[in-house]
Amino acid sequence: MSDFQNEMSLASKSADGELMSIDIGVETRLPSIGGMTPDVFDTESGLSRGTHASEGNLDIFDDAYNDPDMDGDESFDSRWNCPPYKEHIVQDQVNEVMRSKEGMGDRKAQKQIVERLNELGVEVFVLRHDSEDMYGEIQRIVNYISNNENTKPTESERCLLFRDRKGRLFNLLLKGDADGLASLWFSSCTTFSGVQALAALTVLSRVFGCVGNAENTNVGPGFLSIILGLALMEEISHVLVNISMQVRGTPSISAHALSSWSVSDWPRKLIVLILALATVAENGSDNQHYLTVAGTSLAFLVLAANIGAKAWQNLRWNPVKQTGILGSVISFVAAVVTGLALPYFGFGGTGSGGKSAMETMLVGSLIVAVFFGVSDLNYVQDYILVGSEQCDQDVVNMATGAWWTMTLITCLNIARRLEPFMLPSEEEELLLIKDHSSPVGMRVPNLPGFCIDPTQSKPGVRFCTDKTEFLGGIIMAVVVGGLMVLFSFLNYQGYATPSIVRSIQDLF
Repeated sequence: MSDFQNEMSLASKSADGELMSIDIGVETRLPSIGGMTPDVFDTESGLSRGTHASEGNLDIFDDAYNDPDMDGDESFDSRWNCPPYKEHIVQDQVNEVMRSKEGMGDRKAQKQIVERLNELGVEVFVLRHDSEDMYGEIQRIVNYISNNENTKPTESERCLLFRDRKGRLFNLLLKGDADGLASLWFSSCTTFSGVQALAALTVLSRVFGCVGNAENTNVGPGFLSIILGLALMEEISHVLVNISMQVRGTPSISAHALSSWSVSDWPRKLIVLILALATVAENGSDNQHYLTVAGTSLAFLVLAANIGAKAWQNLRWNPVKQTGILGSVISFVAAVVTGLALPYFGFGGTGSGGKSAMETMLVGSLIVAVFFGVSDLNYVQDYILVGSEQCDQDVVNMATGAWWTMTLITCLNIARRLEPFMLPSEEEELLLIKDHSSPVGMRVPNLPGFCIDPTQSKPGVRFCTDKTEFLGGIIMAVVVGGLMVLFSFLNYQGYATPSIVRSIQDLF
């Protein structure tokens, strides 16, 4: 008798050998066995009713299910014996080593855990407790993974472990800047609308007809800061995270926070700030015109980049294999170009390809065309881009119409040839657990977590010594602080205030 059958017998029989069940009226249910709940048991017929997954029809099992001598029934094993999940295989391997570590010592046991993971095809990175540059080592691991990332997670399963002074292994997890960023990003991805983003992009393109015409026509922001900052907040949010995760192939949110100098959504804040300044500027002034053009252009690029990052993910392209500042610039340019060249793949549901994707594109493109047409009305532009109706909108209409047609035809052609999305097979089942608090995006089940804040161990600028930075800080504090104090005695033109002048004259 198998272990599963032993558990089944113990859970389903009482001391007298009778079948145990909980009376719920017409039907009764057996208790959960090994994480699986048996199907409904009918007390009147004595039969168990189940649904055969492969046929999708209702099966009626015979009385062999209730037979105490069902141990040798092969049909029972074939229907009810559930093979272990790969994740549970890893758990069993770790538990087996930990149970036997008393006879081999902690360090040898931890070494066996790494060897078992390697045998299962997991790439293991181990950081020691005495690392002098933990921040740099984690950064190098993240760069290595980003450069070797691909669209098939099962081909790049990896984990990052931490070995303490006693030789024990932990899942290395990051805390600090990444706290809460993952949930905000997931929420933004869920509520992001590609149709709204593309419609806003086409409407904002009308500002380009007013570029360089400040002498003849000044344009104002209208209610644009409110529309972008509130109504379209998800569409202009987290552009840096979207590019990092979907275009650059950064393995996790914590890895992005580690690689970025700031996790703040400063592009969105900068857009709202510029447009707010344009709103309070003098109406019809050159300052208002240039601020409006600058804020609208930045919003245009951010929308295009977010659409492109979503399209990159739906097209299942491999990430850009470039790290550092150059990698950020290349990824941003690639996202903007993709968003302008294949914008309709930024719609939700287009990653499946085929007829469904083409229908989504056709409906969404019509909505975008309607918004762009309505934005050409003068009284509509008074609320969005005041004064843009006086600019040369003929060129904008012609260019946008040609772009709309060519990109739609291109996207439909690609969607028709795109391989349909397939449900994950058992070969694609992951051994590890996805976790964005890990720099590599995965953790080993059954191993505890060890949280660190790598920002506390940043090495700083390498070409400056501690003494040089200390002396430079003192000089900066004296000079800048002296200028701040001097502002109370001098006005902005650099002349002494009348009260100071009179005080000096009284002294002499």
